Amino acid sequence: MVKLSAIRLAVEEQQGTAGLDSADILNITGTALQVFDTLDSLPMTGLEEGDEAFIKNTNRLYISDGSGWYNTTLVNRSPTWATEPDASYDIADSATPLIITALATDSDNPDKSLLNQSVVSDSAQYMVDISNDSSVWTFTPKSADSIGIEVAAGNLTDSDGDFVYTFKWSDGINFVAKEVTIGYSPAGGGAPAEGTFYGNRGIYMSGTNGVYYADIDYWDMVTAGTTSKFGDMQPGYATYSGAASSNTRAVLMGGTGNATSYSDTYAGYGLDEIAYITCATPSNSSSFGSLPRRTGAPAVEGDGTYAVCAGGGTLAPSNQASTDVDVATMEYVTIASTSNSTAYGNLTLARAYAAAASNGTTMVIGGGYYSQHSSAPGGLQYNYYDRIDSHIVANQTSCSDFGNLATSKVFLAAAGTGAGDIALFMGGKDTGSPSSGSSYISGTTSERIEYITVSSPGNSTDFGDLRGGFAGSTPSGESFTSACANANKAHFCGGQSGRTGSNAAIDEIQEVTMSTPGNAILFGNLRHNKYAGNATSGGSA
Repeated sequence: MVKLSAIRLAVEEQQGTAGLDSADILNITGTALQVFDTLDSLPMTGLEEGDEAFIKNTNRLYISDGSGWYNTTLVNRSPTWATEPDASYDIADSATPLIITALATDSDNPDKSLLNQSVVSDSAQYMVDISNDSSVWTFTPKSADSIGIEVAAGNLTDSDGDFVYTFKWSDGINFVAKEVTIGYSPAGGGAPAEGTFYGNRGIYMSGTNGVYYADIDYWDMVTAGTTSKFGDMQPGYATYSGAASSNTRAVLMGGTGNATSYSDTYAGYGLDEIAYITCATPSNSSSFGSLPRRTGAPAVEGDGTYAVCAGGGTLAPSNQASTDVDVATMEYVTIASTSNSTAYGNLTLARAYAAAASNGTTMVIGGGYYSQHSSAPGGLQYNYYDRIDSHIVANQTSCSDFGNLATSKVFLAAAGTGAGDIALFMGGKDTGSPSSGSSYISGTTSERIEYITVSSPGNSTDFGDLRGGFAGSTPSGESFTSACANANKAHFCGGQSGRTGSNAAIDEIQEVTMSTPGNAILFGNLRHNKYAGNATSGGSA
């Protein structure tokens, strides 16, 4: 049994005031509790033994012995904030720690040390390192590399997120607490770690609108707006190419260029050039190496370590030599090391103007056509495909049949992300079922977006539509568009629009959330109306 005198001594230690002796308290018979605002309000006459009074401004209880008042115990008050943290903070970048001061005091004894009982949500461990010195907390952000690794491992849903830190101080009985939301979007948005290819910097290289553009656009895929100039393709434009990224470096493979700038006599039929840029550093492109043949309209993607150039052929069939054909061959480069490409494996079908995407491990290639040239019976013919091929990039083997698109398509685009398992195919010329024709522009411009789960072979499923007409009324298709993705968004860039019926070039960047089927929305704009350029994403720091 606890002695009342011990309680009194504890109160005296806290308050510096004398209390009643336990014997006195046992003799008190008391009346009903009275409440007063201040100590000065306590009555000094007409007192009886056992009278009780509570003083509101001090939160203290007093008992009378008939002649005076005595503080008997403390009504414990919660600690209060001396320096209260804000409700939310943002970590500026991966190089700058966030420092927060959260100081509380004991309302009953300012000199008493409080207990730090602060807690943090589980996701924080993957985003920051936390240290504490007295009332000062330091949140040291983890690198974009490590964030991207955690996203790929499934520990984080994406590289742009937040966590909750609850600052809590206790006096052992009561406490004061505040939940604070801390946001962190690491520069670059993804990880340049091996096997991770996406980032928050969108990049669109070259393109045409009757006028050929050598310039490179770039933009922040998180913040909507207009693109800026990154640099120029050297020595000239390269349209109808394909691009892949390691997050750190992006490579551009094949395509068509201007004969006055490129040394290739057959520049109009296709380039054997491989160019590259460093994603974080706006600049002109540099030479990476060469493909084994002039390759126009290849399907290009990779896994963050390797970039693969699949299929392709001539870009101007009506002008080409009869010996030039579309191919099924694939070549690869190691993105980190400049070199010529190395051949390995084949597509299941020879074709050009297909589109490729990746989940960071498996590359998928959908659509396209095979052109039969002047030596074929009946003259120039085109075979249109709905076939989707797939292969594991690191295995460097030929493709297998994955499934089919909803219809045969050419001039389409594709995007995928290593943070999930979704690949999108969108736009293009919709030619219906696999068929042949004498015109390489056969078919209607498609507004359809369809998706596959990359790890599960099968046919595509409807995802939604590209944006509607300029008045926002009806869907309309885009062909010769290009696409890229960050951890969770896909962007469709430029293209020829079917909105006006004239297939005019547009400057729009359209966006969808890859995990949520639905129609595209307007995100921003390229610097020019153009199509047949090449999009990818990478890190900005």
